[in-house]
Amino acid sequence: MSYPPSSDGQYPWRPQEPRDRQGGDQQAQQAHDDQQAPVGQQAPGSQPAPADQQAPGSQPAPYGQQPTAAYGQQPTAPYGQPPAPYGQPTSAYPTQAYPPTGQQPPSSPYPPTDPSLSQPRKKKRGRAAVWIAAAVVLVLLVAGGIVAGVLGTGAHAPEREVEEYLSALVDGDVDEAFAVSGEDASDGDLLLTDDVYADVDDRISGYEVGDTTISGDTAEVETSISQGDETYDATFTLTKAEKAFVVFDTWALQAPELGVVSYSVDGPEETAVTVAGIDTTDVEVAESGAVDLRALPGTYTISLAGDDAYFAAEPITVSVVGFGPDAATATTADGAESSTLAVTLTEGAVTAAQEAVDAYIDGCAAATEFRPEGCPFAAHGENPSYDYTNCVWTLDPRPEFTIGEYADGEWAVSTDSPGSAELSCDVSDPATGATGTSTAGPMDVEVAGAITGFDDDGATYVP
Repeated sequence: MSYPPSSDGQYPWRPQEPRDRQGGDQQAQQAHDDQQAPVGQQAPGSQPAPADQQAPGSQPAPYGQQPTAAYGQQPTAPYGQPPAPYGQPTSAYPTQAYPPTGQQPPSSPYPPTDPSLSQPRKKKRGRAAVWIAAAVVLVLLVAGGIVAGVLGTGAHAPEREVEEYLSALVDGDVDEAFAVSGEDASDGDLLLTDDVYADVDDRISGYEVGDTTISGDTAEVETSISQGDETYDATFTLTKAEKAFVVFDTWALQAPELGVVSYSVDGPEETAVTVAGIDTTDVEVAESGAVDLRALPGTYTISLAGDDAYFAAEPITVSVVGFGPDAATATTADGAESSTLAVTLTEGAVTAAQEAVDAYIDGCAAATEFRPEGCPFAAHGENPSYDYTNCVWTLDPRPEFTIGEYADGEWAVSTDSPGSAELSCDVSDPATGATGTSTAGPMDVEVAGAITGFDDDGATYVP
């Protein structure tokens, strides 16, 4: 669009009319504007145009006319007129607060910066991250609490104590088993040691834990126990103890009543007896005359200590199956149920006993009296007015006898077949001086005494 010249022949400057934003001229101008530097600045990397040169692409204004400003730029003041103040319009028309349509706003003289670096982060996203982290921590705590609760409950469950107790018995570890059950072993509990129990036959070899019943502060745990060739059920009782970590209930196993290996000796009091190889000579004998020893499940052998020259006894086998006062069963070598160790005499003892009886008989036969003191034969009917000399007892046959079983502290000697004794003496009548032979018998000879003991010198016979 053009304007007619004024009366002075000058073409006054007029603002460019906005063009269609879709028009080609405007698009070209837009591209040109994008490359221009802001007012008062030159484009980065460009050289300033000389003062007497025009910017490339511009046409010189006709002579005597003011050059028109490039599209989108303010016109320069006429020569000799002071320039308009920076930032104020040079046109008589009012300036716009915003760039005209189709023009780009002035750009910054500094390189553009990333808005994300200068703008604060959005608080909403930060808060969301905090809540998410808190939720994760809460879930982990809950899950950890559940796991810890399960593990803690399992670690302190009543059956756990029973398992530890039975496992120790399987291993032959009496000390550990008693540490779990709180059992105390005294000096008289000779069978309740690790050394002894480790060598006991038919110990507990395995177990299975069954149901657990909890009623208030008491729990009962059912088990199935394998021992030797047998399998049996056993119930263990526990009581609630203090809490672990102030959370979990703990349980204390009540020590089960143990079985008892009991025996008595039908023999001399000084007989040395072993149980499971342990000498029990010094164990106090009960009022019943028996020796009682507490014992854990297993098989125990009762026998005489070592090899004795005079005494013998068939061993007794005591099977302690499970727990309780009725857990033990004692059987003899012939299968009879008995806890009495019957002491018998060895062949050497019988010989010694026979020698002792024969010595007694020989002593009696060597007597010269009508009635030898303490002997099983005697002569009667002598004439007090006669003198009897050279009296001789003759035993023929000698009595046969048997050494019996031990009873009441001795071995009785009984006659199987009596012997025969005769007495022969020289006799004289002091009144007449007559002499002759006087005899008595035959008479039966029986022995009826007992063997009361043995020592290094042999047996002792008491008629």
